[in-house]
Amino acid sequence: MRSLGRHFARGGAPVVLTDAYDMRFVLYEWELDLVDELLSKAYDRTDFRCIDKLLGLGGTAVDVGANVGAHSIMMSRRVGPGGRVIAFEPVPATAWQMREHLALNKVENVQLFEAAISDAPGTVEMNIFDQRHAAWNSRGASVINGISPVDCVT
Repeated sequence: MRSLGRHFARGGAPVVLTDAYDMRFVLYEWELDLVDELLSKAYDRTDFRCIDKLLGLGGTAVDVGANVGAHSIMMSRRVGPGGRVIAFEPVPATAWQMREHLALNKVENVQLFEAAISDAPGTVEMNIFDQRHAAWNSRGASVINGISPVDCVT
């Protein structure tokens, strides 16, 4: 981690790392203090075990609030090339990162929609945090950052 800190301190570009589940991801400077969690995926282990138990080859899975794609990638692996994953990530910057991760992991059976899910078409207000705290993005107004409208699909 110390060498990554020096890399970013010298103005280095984002780096590609491989986590404990053999998933490649881009590490940005603002994520440096999270590198151990991102490499171990400790917070995702239970979810990944559920994905293994619930999905099978050729199946279809839906990932709502797909974030940067870790769950979609695991679902993709589990359903295999004959299956598919339909993912929804409404925040443009986060969806962009997810596309990066899908490409790095050579995932071809995930269809990503840059939209929120709702019971009615239109737009919803999203609480958008800065990139460092993007995992906190959610529907509704924020007392910190304000709101941003995003498209909905039903």
